[in-house]
Amino acid sequence: MSETIQYPEYKRIMYPPRPKLSIPPDKIQDYEDKGYVGQLKFNGTRTLVEIRPGGNISLWTRHREPHKAYALSQAMKTDLLDLYNHNMDSTKTVVFDGELMHSKTKGLKDTLILFDILVCDSNYFIGMPMLQRSLILDDVCGNPNKHETETGRKIASQARIFFLDEKENVKFRYLDRVWLAETFCFNLTDVYKSRIDMEEIEGLVLKKPMAPLDRGFSENNNGDWLIRCRKEHKNYAF
Repeated sequence: MSETIQYPEYKRIMYPPRPKLSIPPDKIQDYEDKGYVGQLKFNGTRTLVEIRPGGNISLWTRHREPHKAYALSQAMKTDLLDLYNHNMDSTKTVVFDGELMHSKTKGLKDTLILFDILVCDSNYFIGMPMLQRSLILDDVCGNPNKHETETGRKIASQARIFFLDEKENVKFRYLDRVWLAETFCFNLTDVYKSRIDMEEIEGLVLKKPMAPLDRGFSENNNGDWLIRCRKEHKNYAF
């Protein structure tokens, strides 16, 4: 059951959900059969994005520390504030969970890929299932229907904002620097294989769709409903 927790009263940003279990690629189907869904695991820096009333933006790593290798660019700031001001209640706080693509890849820079939302309208989503948060995130991102073209491999969709022009006609604009991760429900092994050759992709994260969000008091929180499957690397087997 979801709890109603007002974020400004909570006074500290949570640690982002982090998988405890790692599996090899040949086990992906076993978890798909159990009802898990999947999202691409991006080769970037885990980032929590906090936007407060007045347009105050803070970026935090998974250790709840400010970024040391990235300074908020004007292009990123503009896209985040446009998303906040046009698609959300800008009198309330929002916290996104995502991956900053900037320092680990050669081609993709200054790009934020969102895959979860932890706070919206100043409410902490404690107890809310992953699937419900995913639907809220899709809505906040303008239910985008256009894949990015920067990588040429459709690794995410570009978020979009809606606004009225001078004639009161509804218009929209796709955001260049803020993208939305896709959630896959079927053929997860094929999804893994289709993009594992890319430097931007580490693998797949499997998620239990009805698992509730728990309080993020430690770096290893919420690990019971997350499973990672990474391509082989010199630092780990998978």
